[in-house]
Amino acid sequence: STLYKVRIDGTEQKEVMDRAVFTCSADGQYFYYNGMNEDGSIHRFDTASDSTTVVYEGNTFQPVVNDGEDVYYIDGNTDYSIIHTNLLFQNPTYVTRDSVDSYNVHGSYIYYQRFDKDGSALCMIKNDGTEQMVIQEGDFCDIHVTSYYVFFREYHSGEMYCFARSNPYEIEHFRPGTLD
Repeated sequence: STLYKVRIDGTEQKEVMDRAVFTCSADGQYFYYNGMNEDGSIHRFDTASDSTTVVYEGNTFQPVVNDGEDVYYIDGNTDYSIIHTNLLFQNPTYVTRDSVDSYNVHGSYIYYQRFDKDGSALCMIKNDGTEQMVIQEGDFCDIHVTSYYVFFREYHSGEMYCFARSNPYEIEHFRPGTLD
């Protein structure tokens, strides 16, 4: 697989990377991703210069950079827990020690899928590690967050669900075109 960039009108298509990239986060002119084949480091791609820089060496997955400063990632060396740090990677701290399959960050909350052989669940936690709660027991994926809703899919059936960020206890089936 190859990464291309193209102008919004479809012109000026250009190959910028000759390998697959799992883009996890965009912030300004940069997007961040973890190495897939060669390493688990966090890379930053500069869309202005089409250049890549390794910003952190480690065994990471799904890096998210917010506001050019806060960095979150799943740490493969700590049983896949979520770590929070800054772009200088100073003082990394655990957000949760749960084993995490996937997550999404919005504002001061992190929504994540906890893996546990005795009870996996969709959970949420404040980005400082407080106010952790289980939203729904089960195996979920594709966690997407908007300013008002959190959307997710049941892993085995493919059923889609959502809840208002202001009320995670009222989960409803999501059928495109039916939200009020």
